[in-house]
Amino acid sequence: MEKVINRFTKSFFNIQDSVDVFQAVADAFQLTDKAAYSVCLRVDQETFEFNPVRDVDRILLNNVNKCIENGLCGQLLEPNKVVFITDHERFNINTEEAVLLLPVFYNKVQHGLILTFFPIGLLEKFEEQRCDFDSMSEIASRTYDLMINLEQECEENEKHIEVEGRLNNIVQNVVHGLISLDISNTVQIFNKNAEIIFGIAAPAVIGKSYRETFPEKLVRTFDILVESTLIEGSILDYQVDIEIAPGVMIPVGISSSVLLDNTGIHQGIICVCRDMSLTKEVNRLKELDQMKSEFVSMVSHELKNPIAIIKSSIETFLAARRMGKSLGEDYEQNTLESINDEVNRLSQLINDILNLSRIEAGRVEVKKEPNNVQRFLESAVHMFKIHEETHPIKIEVENIDQPILFDPDKIKQVVINYVGNAVKYSPQGCNILVKAVKEGNDFKLMVSDSGIGIPEDRKDDVFQKFSRISTPETATISGTGLGLSICKKIVELHRGHVWFESVYQKGSTFGFTLPLSNINTSSME
Repeated sequence: MEKVINRFTKSFFNIQDSVDVFQAVADAFQLTDKAAYSVCLRVDQETFEFNPVRDVDRILLNNVNKCIENGLCGQLLEPNKVVFITDHERFNINTEEAVLLLPVFYNKVQHGLILTFFPIGLLEKFEEQRCDFDSMSEIASRTYDLMINLEQECEENEKHIEVEGRLNNIVQNVVHGLISLDISNTVQIFNKNAEIIFGIAAPAVIGKSYRETFPEKLVRTFDILVESTLIEGSILDYQVDIEIAPGVMIPVGISSSVLLDNTGIHQGIICVCRDMSLTKEVNRLKELDQMKSEFVSMVSHELKNPIAIIKSSIETFLAARRMGKSLGEDYEQNTLESINDEVNRLSQLINDILNLSRIEAGRVEVKKEPNNVQRFLESAVHMFKIHEETHPIKIEVENIDQPILFDPDKIKQVVINYVGNAVKYSPQGCNILVKAVKEGNDFKLMVSDSGIGIPEDRKDDVFQKFSRISTPETATISGTGLGLSICKKIVELHRGHVWFESVYQKGSTFGFTLPLSNINTSSME
């Protein structure tokens, strides 16, 4: 009997696709011994059913179906290992035949099975070639693996050509400028909108380093951008002014990101460039329109009640005067005090608007001087002594053994606003803590209360202009919505930042942090 493996290797050049691998094994058995016959089965990877690769004679198909139905084909087979089946009773096969199972694997998963039926008398001769059968199973699996990969490559190449065409169309027609650089800073992509934005023709730069082809100013911009992108991983809207005509400049925002391959290795940088002149103008107009609406709404609301109270009180006095009647000393005193309170509210509104306007216009000078923090805080909260019975205020100073430089008048505004809010938005009997501490190179001040707190969905608006938290608890509390915005501006003038922590109906802590290393100068830069 000619060795089966020899027959199989002779058929290599006839294999055209993955299905031919199964048939080559079957033909090798058939040609080696006329008494043997083989059937090729392929495993459906979704249903795990065994299906004949090619048409099978009806008589043979009946025998194959019995093998499948009785579980013979479902044996747990190992890669490159054949199995002989002679247990006729268990699998209900022809008593004069044995069955050889030769599996075909792909990526360690069984994809096929060759059933070879042969007379039981040939079992000893077939057993002698077990090693050859094992080798043939391995070769069949490797060949099947190769053919599957080749088929996938052909399919992928066709798709790649189609996808590449679509991607190129997208790249060229996207509304922003696209520039791609490889690891040597060679320009790989320079689309139509990049040509328009930078006034450079794509053929002049593609395939060349940007340092050789970009204008000098743009080279410096990309040098900074590339270096920063490699360090940070991505840059958002790095801005540069581009001269599109003599004396005509447009702002261009360049967002960049590192390009990585599937293994995470750096392959280059992709840049998205957009003309920001229209975006800036639209955003500015939207912001102005929103500010105008908010300002009108806020001023209308804040002016209405004080004016109504003042007008009503004055009309009462005038009516009494015309009738020659006296309203009584106590009534007159209370009414005048009420008028005075409302005038103070109007004055505070005007001052808040003027202060915010001056700060945003850059007309506020910060005059820093050394401050004893303990004495400063005692002075700042002194005006709240009248609330001592309903809102006791405690001052704590930790780890501060030397004066701190800041503008006392400006920072006092912040402390008064924080403490005033704590008093307004806390129930009677609520303690208020004013705490100052030095942490590393930072000076931190915080005002804590156990008041009504801030709902989670309103926290982003806290330091916005004209923003007031509207809850059932704040319905009767007046305010301009400018205080915290002014605090934020003042702290930022000191190169610091404001912050807060709050849990709704449990309390809030408002604070600010000043970096000591940046505030130890006598005037702002």
